[in-house]
This record gives sequence, C-alpha cells and structure tokens, in this order.
Amino acid sequence: MALTVGIIQGKAPDGSGNGGVTEAQLSAPIVDFISPGARDAASMRVDPPGASARQVIIKAGRYYAPNATGTMVYVVDLDTDYTLSLATNGAGNPRISSIVLKIDKATTPNIYADNVASFVEVQGTAAASPTAPTDSNIQSGVGAGNVGVRLADVTLSAGYTTVTAPNIADKRTTATLNPSKFTTYLGSAIKTTVSTTTSGTPVSIGFSVTVIVPAGRQVKIDLFANSLWTSGGAGFSSVSLWRGAVGGGTKITSNTAQSTVAGQQIPCNLTAIDNPGAGTVTYNIGLSVSANTANFQASAADPAFLIATTL
Repeated sequence: MALTVGIIQGKAPDGSGNGGVTEAQLSAPIVDFISPGARDAASMRVDPPGASARQVIIKAGRYYAPNATGTMVYVVDLDTDYTLSLATNGAGNPRISSIVLKIDKATTPNIYADNVASFVEVQGTAAASPTAPTDSNIQSGVGAGNVGVRLADVTLSAGYTTVTAPNIADKRTTATLNPSKFTTYLGSAIKTTVSTTTSGTPVSIGFSVTVIVPAGRQVKIDLFANSLWTSGGAGFSSVSLWRGAVGGGTKITSNTAQSTVAGQQIPCNLTAIDNPGAGTVTYNIGLSVSANTANFQASAADPAFLIATTL
C-alpha cells in the first residue's frame, strides 16, 4: 500500500525566497478551480471489513484534501485498499469514532512522498447518546498545523467485535469544478401540458425552477416553448419571467406574441439575465392576454423547457 501526496521535490525556493515554486503556488490551480473532496464515489470511501473484525476498509482512490483555511489543497493518492484497525470499546456505552485522512506537515517527505499521509481514528466520548468528534477534536487528534479530513463517522457499540455498513456514516465531499469560476448548470424544469388564461394580468402557469445561486454570480434563464397562440379570436399573448411569485415577485422580462387570427401560433423563446444575489431563488413563468384566450403550448411530444445557468 502506498499513500502518497503530490508535493514539490527539490524545487522549493531557497532560504531567501528566491527561485523554485512554493507548495501554495503548486496547489493554486486546484484552490482556484476545484472544490475539494473525493475524485469519485469510491475514492477513500470507508467500508465495513469483509469478515468479522474491529476494522474498516478505506477504498483506493484520490482525494483533494484542503487545509483548515482552504488556501492549500493536497492531492492524496491511495493505490490499494487500506485496512485500518479500530480501538476496542470497553466503556459500557457506544461511541462514535471519526476516520480521518491526516497529512503530517512536520514530516520531511521521502523521495516517494509516501510518509506524509496516514489514516487515523479519532475517538469520540462514549455515552448513552454519543456524539461524533468535533472539527476541533479532529484537529487536536491530527496535531496542530497538520491537515485532518473527516472521511466517515463510525458508531461502535459497547464491546463491539465487528463493523457493519449501517454503523458507517460517509462524511466525504465530492470534488467538483468551482461554480464561481465557470458557467454552471443550476437547474431546469420541463412542462408537457398546455396552459391557458383569459387574464389581462400575469397568472402563474405552474412552470418554475428553484436554484441555489453562488455568491457573486449572475443567472441566465432560458425559456423554450413550442408556441404562444390565442383561441376565440385575435390577441396579444404575453409570457413573463418572475423572480418569486408571479404578480408578487420581481418581473425580470416578458415576451409578447400577436396572433392576428385565432389559432395562429407564434414561436415562444425568452432569455434573461438576473442578478439575485447568493442563495435559493425560484423563477416562475406567468401568462396573460389582451383579448380572448392565451395558450402556452406544451406537450409530451413538444415539451417546454426552463433552464438556469450561472454566468
């Protein structure tokens, strides 16, 4: 088993800070563009042992491990599954232990950089209703200045002899592209039924998308539908986009189509850019008409789409 960390080998600046490259510079692209975590669903997942034992199995893979401040990210690779033995529990009550990936920053790396990272158990306090170690407990467990990433919390009953899957709570995050740096898909909705109204003011047609907007990002909303048209005679049909409730929230924009005769179908597309601020936002579609009946056309064969992305 090799647990290696991507670090600099002999390319650090000299004692005066001249030349070379620092570890912070090396990890800067990851810090800037990747939210830390496991590379995939299996990487460093904590599993129960294959046979009855006071152990857990940590699956092979890659983890982007951040320091406490998020200013550094270490690329840690485990080439084969690793078995970690856990301490017994003779306290008379259950306890929760955290399985932690530790990076020892005080250790001088060898040429393989496989002596820097390790897996450790940080034990919680046994109690009738135990709680998991806090982040502060984990930092104490790995040592001041070192990196400790919680992979899982494991509930261990008094006198336990084995670990099973229900005992393990996965605490990993999954590495993703940093949404603050890229155009990112936020959410979408599909409508497959026609909506109608005779209202001269916008009414909801039950077509909405709720998204979580990252800080500092604008939102681009695209509406694609087969058509707008009026029945019963000519009229102007209007589809509108609202942040919040139709008629009660903030109107972002609208698109109006004129049917000069009943049944005349006009293509319906709408694009808008909004700056709602960070947090959860719901965008709704409204429909209104100047005369007769407006029809917002959608079906299973020709669905309407509402898509939100970041800019």
